[in-house]
Order: sequence, then structure tokens, then C-alpha cells
Amino acid sequence: MKRAAALLLFCIAPGAAAQDIADQTLRYAASYGRLHAGGIEIQIRREARGYLVTSTAKPSLLAAMFMKAHVTETRFVRAGGRVALDSGSERLVGGEGYARSFRVDRERAVVEFADGRRDKIGAREQLEAAAFPLLLMLRPLDALEGARVREVSAKRLREYVYDAPAPEALRVPAGEFDCWKITRRRADKPEDSVSVWLRRDGRQVQAPLQIAVHKRGKTTLLQLTEQRFD
Repeated sequence: MKRAAALLLFCIAPGAAAQDIADQTLRYAASYGRLHAGGIEIQIRREARGYLVTSTAKPSLLAAMFMKAHVTETRFVRAGGRVALDSGSERLVGGEGYARSFRVDRERAVVEFADGRRDKIGAREQLEAAAFPLLLMLRPLDALEGARVREVSAKRLREYVYDAPAPEALRVPAGEFDCWKITRRRADKPEDSVSVWLRRDGRQVQAPLQIAVHKRGKTTLLQLTEQRFD
């Protein structure tokens, strides 16, 4: 019983209390370097045990020459009054499509992938979803600086370290806002990073206004264009 309770901690963000995130649809304009790459639609839906986040990427005609439409689904569950990463899948749309997935097995302290691989995880490790930072929307910012997390995608786990949140004014198509810029850097390759801009508003849980992924010297940028509560 003690072992099960300890293992439960490894995938729960500290302080990620089970606040209620409303059902909503978010639309982002996407760019890759200087190329307009189309858009991404994010749907957040409450479930009996937590949340389901569905991301649908729709590349522009030009971007479709080297990028394909794909859909990811990430499930989060409430555990012990907190919200935890549970599972995820990714599928490429079209004739040459593929499907990948992962599942967090708390009892065995592993992340299981659809191809049969199993990556071990420690009892106190924190897990973040690569597809969408739902847990970051719930996490207290004062506990982030120096926090080490493992980012989970349908392909792999990678370790990241958070910088201190920095206040910043941001203009996106949806308007101009005071934000916290929150950056995590890949532990073995700090030049690769993920930055998320969250609105500085303590009244309610805020969706990301902008997300920037720096990888291999290129930047993929998502900017919020529309937020609709369903």
C-alpha cells in the first residue's frame, strides 16, 4: 500500500490542485521560421476522471509540402485531489498515416509505448505532456524555477529544467496582455527549449497565449487567435 502511494506521486505536478478548467476551444496561428504553417485547434473537454485535450494541426498549402495534418489526444486524470498525465496518442492523417501512443503505468513505474518499449520513471519524477501544457495552467509559478520534469510524447521521454518565470508584455492576434513567460530547457541540450506565455490574471485558470518550440536552430511559434468557451 505504501509503495502504491509513493508511486502515485511521480506523475503529479506539485501544487496542481484539481481546479476546474472550463470546456473550451482554442485556435492558434502557426509559423515555422518565416513560413506561415497554418493553424492548430485545441479542444479541452472535462471528463468524469479528468480532462481530454485534442489537438488538430492543419498545415497551410505551402507547409503541406513538408508537414502533414495530424491529431493528438492527451488524457489527464485526477488523483489524490490533483491532476496527472495519464496517456496520449498521435496519428498522422492521410494515406501514409501512422499511429503512436503511450500510457503511464503507475503501479510498475513505467511509461509504456505502443511499439512495446517501456521507459522507467522515478517515484518523484514530474511528467509534462509534450502536446499541450495543461498541467502548467494549474501549477503554482513560484515553485517552477529549477524544477526538473520529463516531457512525454508518443515517441519518447526527455528531461527538461525550468527557468524562473519572467514577466513580459505580449501582443498576439487575440490582443495585448501582461504575461508570465515560462521556459523549460532540455537538460542535455539547453539550446532546445519550450516557452509558454500565460496571462497574468489570478482570477481564473488561463490558457497559453503563445507557445514557442526551439529545436535544431528553428522556432515553431503558436499564437492564440481565438478562445471559445463551449
